Amino acid sequence: MTTEVVSRDRDGAGRGPPREELRTFGLSNGARLFVYPTERFKTSVVNILLRRPLDTDTAAAALLPFVLRRGTRRLPDMAAIARRLEHLFGASLEVDVTRLGETQVLMLRAEVVEDRYLFMGGRGLLAQVFALLRDVLFDPALEGECFAERVFVQERLNLRRFVEGLSNDKTRYAFDRCVRLMCEGEPYARIEYGDPEEIEAVGPSDLLRIWREVRDRASAEVYVVTSTDPPEVLDMAEECLHGLGSARPDPPDAGEAARRPRRIRRVRETAEVTQARMVMGYRSPRCVGRPSYPLAVWNTVFGGAPYSRLFREVRERASLAYYCSSSVDHLKGVAFVQAGIEAGAAPRVERIVGRQLADLRAGRIAEEELENAKEHLRGEVLGCADSPSRIAGFLIEQQALGGVWSFAEAVAEIGRVTIAEVVDASREIRPDMVYLLAEGGR
Repeated sequence: MTTEVVSRDRDGAGRGPPREELRTFGLSNGARLFVYPTERFKTSVVNILLRRPLDTDTAAAALLPFVLRRGTRRLPDMAAIARRLEHLFGASLEVDVTRLGETQVLMLRAEVVEDRYLFMGGRGLLAQVFALLRDVLFDPALEGECFAERVFVQERLNLRRFVEGLSNDKTRYAFDRCVRLMCEGEPYARIEYGDPEEIEAVGPSDLLRIWREVRDRASAEVYVVTSTDPPEVLDMAEECLHGLGSARPDPPDAGEAARRPRRIRRVRETAEVTQARMVMGYRSPRCVGRPSYPLAVWNTVFGGAPYSRLFREVRERASLAYYCSSSVDHLKGVAFVQAGIEAGAAPRVERIVGRQLADLRAGRIAEEELENAKEHLRGEVLGCADSPSRIAGFLIEQQALGGVWSFAEAVAEIGRVTIAEVVDASREIRPDMVYLLAEGGR
């Protein structure tokens, strides 16, 4: 049975995208389809998300989309897929792995020119792209009962080298280390690609097992931005995902209850770096059922924008950091401050950051500071309406937080945030971990 929900995007005060209606459908196998009809772009975008837990099979699942991308039964290698995409007037097909809270997300993304921009039109390109995605997902190139050994070995090596290369980015490495230490014993401690050792341990039979598990049990969502009529897109999506089992959407709160830290834990490690990296981890409110715009405004005031408290006080006024910023994962309920510093400045940086958080908890926020933060967030939201890919990203993020809001609704919610709500949000931020990656030998 197919169900449908309509969400209208209303213009507000002359700002934002034209009036557009998001159409939401439940597919016959339990998957969900989100169609954003618009005639503002020359291309259509399709995103298929397959969600599963972050667990001991994370590495095998991360490898899967890259192997699937290498060929189908009809198009057995990348050269054949490239010729097919060229035949579809230069369509693109990409795969990726990401995370939403404590779920791993396998993503297939395609973009194709709209029929109305072709000479004579009416070629049904979007339907052909859906058919290609169906083959990639459910009709891969196999040798007997397994994926081709050569393809499997190549893609496993590529993924392992990619993950090993992440440690060369010391900013990313320090952040990942802080997350692992702070969230030890929680699924969130796993990176979405798995560790190099876990990737190397994946065998062909593991990959085949994970493919069948994803096909039969993964939660599936499809996001389409196009001018094609939504009922037509629904038919395409039903045909594309016919090979899925009885998929069911994950609950919006894809994570466990936030742990309240009993004390601040401090860890110092060394590496070959010339600039120390400091990461401070916090437990924050988890957003269940709807986005928390007061928390988003808090983050923007605190360290999430170029004019934020941390940038102004730590970098500009105290001259203690090359950079200093904050971020929040609303789904998991964690926040982080990252700074590039001289290792000896770490205690002073920690004190200044703590003082800024204390000021926000005490309500020392100027009205102008609040309005600047809200204007920054409004600009970010409206900027997401500028391309089909960014619209799809906005919809994915909104759905993960518990329900899709229109651009106009999001802007209006941001505008309604008060200083009192920002203060309440800041009082829920609890420091948990201070991690320092310093130069070896010091």
